[in-house]
Amino acid sequence: KLKLLPASYPESEFNDVLVQSRVQAVYRCLDGKENIAVCASNMVEEFKFLIQYEDLHRDLFGVYYVDLIEVFRRLGQYGPLQNAEHLIDYFQENIEIKQGLELILARYYAGLGNLPKAQDMVDGLGQGEIMSLDFKAEQIFFNGQLAFLDGKNAKAAEVYQTLYRDYYSKNGMAFKCLIHSLVIKCLVDIPTLPPDRKILSNEAVANKERMQFSFLFSGNSQNFVHGDLPTVLTQRQSLEDVLVNFVKIHALSTGFNLSSPGSGNGASMGSAKAAIYLQNALSQFAAQTFERRFLEFLLKRYKEEKRV
Repeated sequence: KLKLLPASYPESEFNDVLVQSRVQAVYRCLDGKENIAVCASNMVEEFKFLIQYEDLHRDLFGVYYVDLIEVFRRLGQYGPLQNAEHLIDYFQENIEIKQGLELILARYYAGLGNLPKAQDMVDGLGQGEIMSLDFKAEQIFFNGQLAFLDGKNAKAAEVYQTLYRDYYSKNGMAFKCLIHSLVIKCLVDIPTLPPDRKILSNEAVANKERMQFSFLFSGNSQNFVHGDLPTVLTQRQSLEDVLVNFVKIHALSTGFNLSSPGSGNGASMGSAKAAIYLQNALSQFAAQTFERRFLEFLLKRYKEEKRV
């Protein structure tokens, strides 16, 4: 691509094409048949080049860097993440990039099981800095997830309720808070966020989330009632995708009424189906990722509570 550029090509646009070509090289590797570890190594090298030769344009490639670091975190490739920890200071003049890296690294440490380190990082996010409302919502939400992983169900439920109220229209937080509250309700009978059909008209809620909400609270679930459980997940799913199915299976297997926040958390009889689903879903996530750690903890607590 670069060889085709004329000699008179503007320097600013040349730099943009150069950055794009390096970033696209990493994505092409991920889209191809290369081993993911090779792609992770390639990313480190590509961005070393950009840091060395395109330092004046760090804000330009820094945005792509944050996106790719999150991709490799979810894939369980930690070479780029270990490198990212050293680059927080490098990007410190761009608050959005710096804070994005810090939140990703907090999830990275939580995935490794180092909850104190993850908590320290998320508590330190944005101190003395301007923080967007969207990012503030992400920080608070992750605090709720850490509280859940620390066994503090009531604290986590309170975080989700507060976040739902104060950041209803930010980052699709409404649905995420609802599904995580329902997960807590499946474990213990404490006050949690009640279902709110206003989610269906919330512009911050994605179409996929509206469909999942309707799936959770509709009675048209015969495939889940009488058919086999989705033991093999054919495509990579997000943590929330798995939690939606878990909550639905728990409700159908135990008689737990999702629409009534005071209905209890369901009988232990039939809970084995939901436990089996969670066990099978673990394979969707790489070892020592935050998502895998979350589901492992949920499965352990669910088996303890339901004695399955």
